[in-house]
Amino acid sequence: MFSLLFVDIDRFKAYNDTYGHQAGDDALAAVARCIGDNIRRPADTAARYGGEEFIVVLPDTPPDGASVIAEKIRSAISELAIEHAGSEYGRVTASIGSASWAPEQDVDVTTIIKAADEALYNAKATGRNKVATSLA
Repeated sequence: MFSLLFVDIDRFKAYNDTYGHQAGDDALAAVARCIGDNIRRPADTAARYGGEEFIVVLPDTPPDGASVIAEKIRSAISELAIEHAGSEYGRVTASIGSASWAPEQDVDVTTIIKAADEALYNAKATGRNKVATSLA
């Protein structure tokens, strides 16, 4: 079993437009540190996945475990309290989509990626600064 998280900084374009690209780069680095600080096992992996999006691969992690880790990451990002005037929360926040795969499931990895992406979209569509889970 493994789980996949998509972590996306909320309203990042507005952040960059308001504070400039250097501040945007600094915010990305701070978010990356939050992610790294909350994935502890050697096999857990995170990488930047596009502009303001990160992907986290959590081997041997069931859906409930992935949700706990995702919530820790989301909370840590919010607790940075980086000012963001363009956000409804007044600070930099992130939305996170989570999906899991078990060996007995007859699906390929693109199905899991799509499920995590759909969960991320759901988190953003229902208010941002939250974790949403999809069952692939």
